[in-house]
Amino acid sequence: MKLNKIVVNNILQMGFIQMINYLFPLITVPYLLRTIGLSNYGIISVEISIVQILLIFSDYGFTFTATQRIAVNDKIDGKLVSVIYTYKAIMALFIAFIMVGTLFILDLNKEMIVFHIGFYFFFLSQSLIPSWLFRGINKVSYVSILTVVSKLLTLLLMFLLIVKKSDYFLLGVVYAVPTMLTCIVAQILGRKHGLNFKRINRNSIITEISEGKDIFISNIVGVLYTSLNVIVVSFFGGSYAAGIYATCEKLIGLVNSITNAVSQAVYPTVCKYIVKQESKIEQIKVSIKYFGWWNICTFIGGILILILAPLLLKIITGTQVTNTQVLTLRIMSFIPFLISLGHLFGIQTLIPLKKSKSVRNAVTVGGVINITLGMLLSWMFNAPGTATAILLCEVAVVLNEYFSIVSYVKQKEGGVKIVVD
Repeated sequence: MKLNKIVVNNILQMGFIQMINYLFPLITVPYLLRTIGLSNYGIISVEISIVQILLIFSDYGFTFTATQRIAVNDKIDGKLVSVIYTYKAIMALFIAFIMVGTLFILDLNKEMIVFHIGFYFFFLSQSLIPSWLFRGINKVSYVSILTVVSKLLTLLLMFLLIVKKSDYFLLGVVYAVPTMLTCIVAQILGRKHGLNFKRINRNSIITEISEGKDIFISNIVGVLYTSLNVIVVSFFGGSYAAGIYATCEKLIGLVNSITNAVSQAVYPTVCKYIVKQESKIEQIKVSIKYFGWWNICTFIGGILILILAPLLLKIITGTQVTNTQVLTLRIMSFIPFLISLGHLFGIQTLIPLKKSKSVRNAVTVGGVINITLGMLLSWMFNAPGTATAILLCEVAVVLNEYFSIVSYVKQKEGGVKIVVD
């Protein structure tokens, strides 16, 4: 089946965004390590990780629920916009209160105060960029342009302001200023396409929070179990084993980032057309039509990684690779295929069908398996053990989501209806 022009364009746009996001650290990390040193870079990494966690809380489930609502209804709901911005404002004020209290208690010097405040405004601006709105109205090109401009401005400021080791505290400003400018432009573009605010009440906020809670929990669990892998293998196997796993994970992560781009690109279109199908089988066919082709690509990619593992690792590391490195990568070779199946069953099927709770449960089961088996297998086999744990985790997620779809299809027609507010 042919994909329509909008979907193809979205895939290319999201792919471009992911490419920029992947290339950006390849420039900044070597520069910062040489300029501010490894110790200060560690401080920066912790701060950025905190921002990423805060963004998960601020974005909540709106990334999918708001995009779906706008795509299906083919219009921007002022009440939905007001709820999202109100929730984000409350979160921002709450985090600001905690930050100010912490800075007061710690009695930090002026440099560190500038550092933390800068990263707070980086978080705030990033949180307020309405990428969910642009995806919902199929204006992914705006996200692409804003991402590129922000990254280029960040690089420019980094090269201008960070020239010696003691300049590291200015990185908060380096990250914040471009994101603030991008956020302002994003609001102007949003207003141009109908972003407006309406009076809302507490019940409206509670309703939206309730609707997005399953996706939010899935995001939290997913981030926790993926972020813990390097820590676990480092604890049981030391820094060398962690280095082996991290190298392989970086390569696998490149494929997964493309999967995420394709999934985000087709998601609004899937949401729009899946609700128009009266037959459950036809609903499933919509997901397969727009995303199933990528599952085939990742399966072929898994075979190539399996065969070319020694060569790929040598290209990345530039040194002679060990059997342990090759084994670890080969164990992980089909993880991108499993993750793409998880996107097909979960994000492209269950979530548009208002079955986000099934996705939450599947990810939770996978998280438990990863954490428990990860500690045991990392202790026994180091990096290959950790790789095996994440592989089994993804198998569990896919199987749980698959059986949820089977259960949905077997229900009598009319037993479950998709309701779009």
